[in-house]
Amino acid sequence: MNRVLLIPAASPLHDPNLVERVLNVYQRNLSKIIDGSLPLITRREDLERDYFDENVLGIIAPLTGGTEHLIQYIFERCRFILLLPHNSMNSLPAALEIFSKVKHTGKAWIILEWPPGRKTQKFLKAWRVVNEIKKMKIGLIGEPSPWLVYSSGVDVEKGISQLFEGLTLLRIGLSEIYHSMEEFSDLDLHPLTQELIRKARTVHFQKNELAKSIRIYLSLKKIFEKYSLDAATIGCFDIIRDTGTTACLAASLFNCRVSVFGCEGDLPALLTMMLFSKLAEAPAFMGNISWIQNNILTLTHCTAPLTIANKFELDTHYESGKGVGVRCFVPTDRKATIGRLDPISKILRYTVGRTIKRAFQEQACRTQINIKIQGSGKSGINNLTEESIGNHYIIVLKDISEELKYVARIIGVRLERI
Repeated sequence: MNRVLLIPAASPLHDPNLVERVLNVYQRNLSKIIDGSLPLITRREDLERDYFDENVLGIIAPLTGGTEHLIQYIFERCRFILLLPHNSMNSLPAALEIFSKVKHTGKAWIILEWPPGRKTQKFLKAWRVVNEIKKMKIGLIGEPSPWLVYSSGVDVEKGISQLFEGLTLLRIGLSEIYHSMEEFSDLDLHPLTQELIRKARTVHFQKNELAKSIRIYLSLKKIFEKYSLDAATIGCFDIIRDTGTTACLAASLFNCRVSVFGCEGDLPALLTMMLFSKLAEAPAFMGNISWIQNNILTLTHCTAPLTIANKFELDTHYESGKGVGVRCFVPTDRKATIGRLDPISKILRYTVGRTIKRAFQEQACRTQINIKIQGSGKSGINNLTEESIGNHYIIVLKDISEELKYVARIIGVRLERI
């Protein structure tokens, strides 16, 4: 389990009453977001080795100057540290000196915020999310779509393993879905079928198509349970070929529960979904960049979590005209973050905007989300095309820009805001 410990360090030369007064501010402001606090460290002998393991982040409170060597000694025993100086007693000078020494490791960070508050809270959230993902198990169900010539393959998987050391990738054949589809009776399908028909604004296919899609969903649920998966991506177009239906509705239903499920075997997009949904504590949507014009970005796909919509329709899958595709109507004027993590170029690209209403495009995927990007010049938005890092981008209906800044620092990638 990931733990965050406050580690106060001070020189024995300073007034103990002043030191205690400042330490009380740290403890009071951090008590709800840390897992514990070490006793005051004024010499190496105060630090016991069994305080730390590889899952600990030490928040170093340099209470006074003259603590640089002591903090370096702490860093050598604590795998990750966050330096959190205050505004007196030469705390910041000490923090800057030691940070200059250890920043190259990629395992030390500094935040200037006194008293500790919003910035520190967001950093800790980002650190916990990254380390949670490192312990996850992802299912690669079937093969990536053959057109993902950049977003799949050995280089992608190698890059992901470098960024998220410990993350497990498990390959699972599509045959496991097919073998279990017929295990479910009409009685198993009935409750969800009726609920979806009742809630959908319209339904544009025969009722038996919905039953087939729900069989896919229930089969995938069984696979998640069997292998204890935390997330999955699927070779969905092969399912159309083999079964005549789609996994679009299944993806939508999984992502409603923030159980992240991606399309087409796009692993970088799936990792981005995992990051975004956990940082936002909200469902994420994966879509094609269908068009960009006048700082308006259009994302489309036949999947979307039903919970991000104020109404939805059930239609067929756009390209094939088969199965069930989801058409979600997202509320307008909602804050949104759009982005993609590229494990090859080591870029975390994102932008922030608001949802707007535009006319529905018949020749595009069923769910269409339009975002007016804020503060982006022409040269910035052109990076989406001229400096492309893949087609699929992820959206959450929340501004997580500050959390992404910290994620980029923690995993060691370049942050690029469009």
